[in-house]
Amino acid sequence: MKKSMLLLMILIITLFFYALIVNNANPKTVLIIENITQEIIFQKIEKEKLDELYQENKLSTLNASYHYVLNISIEDERVSIVGFERVTFPLTYPALYSILFEDFKQVDRIIVSNASVTYRAFKDKESGLILLNITPKTKDVTVEVHFKVRYNPFREKPKSYLDYHLNQDSLHIYIPKRYFTISNNLKGNEERIKVDINYPKDYILVILDQPSETEFWRFRPLLYNGSFEKENLNDFYLIFGKWDFYEGSINVGNRTVRVIALTNEGEWVLQNIKDILLFYSKVFTPYPNDEYFYIQIKYSESEYRGHGLDGGIIATQLYIPLIAHETAHNWFGLYANIYPIHEGIATYADLLYENNLTKYDDIERMCLSSTDTIPIAEIEDNTGENMVTLYYKNAFVFRSLQFVLGDEVFFRGMRNLLEYCHLHNCVQDTMTTLKQIQRIFEEVSNQSLEWFFSEWFYKTGYPHFEVSNAILEKKDGIYLLTLQIVEANGFKMPLEVKVVDSQGKNYLKRIFVDKNTTLTFELENKPETVIIDPNEWMINEGGSGAWGGKSSYEINNIRIETN
Repeated sequence: MKKSMLLLMILIITLFFYALIVNNANPKTVLIIENITQEIIFQKIEKEKLDELYQENKLSTLNASYHYVLNISIEDERVSIVGFERVTFPLTYPALYSILFEDFKQVDRIIVSNASVTYRAFKDKESGLILLNITPKTKDVTVEVHFKVRYNPFREKPKSYLDYHLNQDSLHIYIPKRYFTISNNLKGNEERIKVDINYPKDYILVILDQPSETEFWRFRPLLYNGSFEKENLNDFYLIFGKWDFYEGSINVGNRTVRVIALTNEGEWVLQNIKDILLFYSKVFTPYPNDEYFYIQIKYSESEYRGHGLDGGIIATQLYIPLIAHETAHNWFGLYANIYPIHEGIATYADLLYENNLTKYDDIERMCLSSTDTIPIAEIEDNTGENMVTLYYKNAFVFRSLQFVLGDEVFFRGMRNLLEYCHLHNCVQDTMTTLKQIQRIFEEVSNQSLEWFFSEWFYKTGYPHFEVSNAILEKKDGIYLLTLQIVEANGFKMPLEVKVVDSQGKNYLKRIFVDKNTTLTFELENKPETVIIDPNEWMINEGGSGAWGGKSSYEINNIRIETN
């Protein structure tokens, strides 16, 4: 009996020292709060006080790491998410750690490792707040929150900038970060994020990642390949689509660019996208990314909508003006941020690619009938209120600048503009941005462009060119046509004039008009038609846009048309 008691005591002492050794080797204390909604009594509180509690004890830290594990199911009109957020961060002193979650998130369990913890819980009408009073036991503390979310994506209203450019239907579901993250009061830098996702395999998953919080509109597309990692907590979206997957490539300079189309439209879209990318790479600079994604997100109202991504676009369909405009933002807006002027340049790039004189007529008509009364230089933000001026007049102004400088000098200026604004901050107030643009084009052209920028960017209105008189003489079998050209609105511009004779032969001249000028043509046959600005280089108040068709009149039996 004594021997048995002695052996029992030896066993107990051995287990005690073994537990002590193990505990010292792995000194974790774990708090588990389970069945939160049932067992925690939330103290009711006003929203303002809840927000104050959440904000008042910010934890400053470096090297926080976040790990999300998400199990996502998509059935009919429901998205279900079951997962956890694990945050590990250095902590060497007692501190409050806030966990804030909206009503649509069901928090089931909270685990805190390497610390002793007490907690309090508060509730307003929309959110729950749990304050963990943490006393660390090792250098790093881990807080793990297990949660569930279930919602109908088709009833969601846009709540962020990118939301307004996305849409949900039976083939495309997007999940913003707000649905699968828990708000905490950590502030710091050098964060590390890892996301592991299980999802239905009949969908393709694309991540839209916001690399910079200050550039709230910039998102980079990434195909999900088992794990997603990033270096900050900036916004990111999960885009699930039942697309067909098409892939090709183009050679740009000494690089091969991978071109990916996620769409239900067919493989033919690849060639259209390649053509646009190659065209812009030739006239501007080589495409700046190694991959380009075309992601089709249908829209219920069949509108043409899209958004330029940092390495591709999202769009409702492959409509060339839309695709060309949004793709141009990969140069103007993403590679080189020239906000908000880049909207007009992207529209100009689309017009350049399409090269359709009828389209120029349509835009001229739109500008001349618009009620916008603000100069381009005074538009500070893309609110939609001055869309015609910012997008369309602005685009036409760059086309007019191309005409003034000629292709070689103009496109060299565009390339210099891209490189300068890629390396420097070109987003200040719009007038300062325009001064930078003016300086770059003056340097490449070796001429002052103050007159051009002053009348087109800093003033409203448009030139009004007309032929005031046409005198025809015939000497030695040659017809001499002398035109008197006037401009009525105080603009001075170079102007193209084309004459078509009775045998269909064309004669084209360029002349600079400052109030009025005289231009003479020598013709083999009798002139029939004089066309002002035949190639639609500028918006002309007396042109086709003002009349809903060709502005046409006759002088001495010669038809005058103004484009």
